[in-house]
Amino acid sequence: MGLYVAFIDLTKAFDTVSRDGLWKILSRLECPPKFPEMIRQLHEGQMGQVKQNGTLSDSFPISNGVEQGCVPAPSLFSIFFSMMLQEAKEEVLDEIYICFRPDGSPFNLRRLLAHTKTVEQLITELLFADDCALLAHIETALKHLVNRFSDASKAFGLTISLKKTEVLYQPPPMENYSPPHITIDGATLNPVEHFTYLGSVISNDVSTDKDLDNRLSKASSSSGRLSKRVWKNYSLRLITKIKVYRAVVTPTFLYGAETWTLYRRQVRLLERFHERSLRSILNIKWPDYVSSEDALEKAQLPSIGSILLKQQLRWAGHFTRMEDSRMPKAVLFGELKAGKRNRGAPRKEALFRLFNYANFLFIFRKAAAGELLEDSGFSALARLAEVDVDEVGVGGAAKFFEAKVKEQASSNKFEAEIRQEQEERKKAAEEAKARKQGFKGKQAAFGAH
Repeated sequence: MGLYVAFIDLTKAFDTVSRDGLWKILSRLECPPKFPEMIRQLHEGQMGQVKQNGTLSDSFPISNGVEQGCVPAPSLFSIFFSMMLQEAKEEVLDEIYICFRPDGSPFNLRRLLAHTKTVEQLITELLFADDCALLAHIETALKHLVNRFSDASKAFGLTISLKKTEVLYQPPPMENYSPPHITIDGATLNPVEHFTYLGSVISNDVSTDKDLDNRLSKASSSSGRLSKRVWKNYSLRLITKIKVYRAVVTPTFLYGAETWTLYRRQVRLLERFHERSLRSILNIKWPDYVSSEDALEKAQLPSIGSILLKQQLRWAGHFTRMEDSRMPKAVLFGELKAGKRNRGAPRKEALFRLFNYANFLFIFRKAAAGELLEDSGFSALARLAEVDVDEVGVGGAAKFFEAKVKEQASSNKFEAEIRQEQEERKKAAEEAKARKQGFKGKQAAFGAH
């Protein structure tokens, strides 16, 4: 099914909160009587001045909004905004439900087919501070939800910025894209093909290409600003430059990488930027003939593949340890209640990839600790050589195991005989092809005479 998203932008949200409405909300939530009174005393009697060209204006009272920089201000705004959303979500026409089952293995998707043990969770909005995104499967439902949100914001004293509020439509597979038409008070909202939400670019084609381009562009810009003062500053030690690179550049182009599902071409794109940046820091020129592995070893940094897997495993572990009632865990380990996948489409590709690497890391560490059976293949591999997973990363450990598997296979006499026979057949086929080409050459020469 398709997905319609309206990214709502509020005009000076924290400064326009109705204080009278906030006091009523706190009393309705049955807060202790002393708490609303303390909050009210913090906000009463506030005065402000405007400074222009070194001159201060006359004092004026501040009667709206929460205190900027005050510790409880974000929590107070979240309470106020949540009550407004609760008012806006009444009588919703279309609802997005996630089928979620907290018990059993989260990687067994067939368990979601059960009707008695499956939990359904409703998702109608994404909220972070004053950044709000309204969700719906059909356009008419989103129109209704946006109009309800507009009415609720007016009732609570908030103002929607119509110029900055935009709508994104992600069509289902094999369906042409058509721009959505959503209006607020007669003003048409701007339909977009991609939107930057919380630093990540969301595209209508559900791909990460634009997000990768955006991250690489920002990382290249930050690296370029450090080129003269850091990378080409020969008074700084190499270890200092590498630390600056890890603290500034790497988090910039890997921001949000925990949620990426990447193809090989995209990983190679990140690897090229990573290696090019390190070669610039290490002052390695192309005539030096230094391989990528040697450059990474000299910089004492892992490859991008290892960094990505480490971040995604840490992220998956964080979500797994969440309570079952949390929405992020339901989204990660659940599926949409409505809609169907095309036959043959991959299911939970990123989740299963993390599961495979997590299993690999678990088995490897048990084998290295000697906790597996003596006659098991993993235990035999662990005894062949030592490798530090924390140092080389999961990708390096995987390469280590692949190399050892090939080594054991090559030492097997039966496997060696099969490989020798395959090589002989290949050599015979090449010789037959060469004889055939030589015969054709002689035939062409004889025909010429």
